[in-house]
Amino acid sequence: MLTNFQTIRKQIRGLKELERGQQENAFKFYPKKRTPYVDRERIKLDKYLAGVKEWDGPPEQFL
Repeated sequence: MLTNFQTIRKQIRGLKELERGQQENAFKFYPKKRTPYVDRERIKLDKYLAGVKEWDGPPEQFL
């Protein structure tokens, strides 16, 4: 997955927002049909961004 860091940063922000919502039980106010979609999206983003979600800036270089 090679893309610019601004796009990755936006996805990381969304992932952190979903994780925060799960911790605060914010999803209990969502409709029943929307909750599984949000959970799947959080799992997918966590799978792909787990290694880079703690980065503060773009990497110096990729090999």
